Amino acid sequence: MALDLTLNEDAYITLLRKIMTVSERVQNAPGLGLIPQEDLVSDIVLEELKPYLKQQGGPIEAQRIAFKEGRGHLILKYAGTSKADETINLVGSHMDVVPANPEGWERDPFTLSVEGDKLYG
Repeated sequence: MALDLTLNEDAYITLLRKIMTVSERVQNAPGLGLIPQEDLVSDIVLEELKPYLKQQGGPIEAQRIAFKEGRGHLILKYAGTSKADETINLVGSHMDVVPANPEGWERDPFTLSVEGDKLYG
């Protein structure tokens, strides 16, 4: 089965902007006192998906599993409509970022900047 997916660029950039609002709090450098709070990112993703979640009558089952407090993993399941279309599972990657000192950047690393067809942040 082939999926015909089209990216809604405006919605995607809006989602990235929301995620960037917490990017300073997901820096990962324990030696510098920076402990990532990755659940902040997954909270934003879950809020975006809310209308599509099973609890709202939608097709997506979402589950957060945490092995460390504040650093949960999201597991999203989308069941197929027939036996031939098995369940699609989506497992996200890590949501922490490397430390960034804004003084060393041309642009604010914690704010999404759109310049032409390039995104910075």
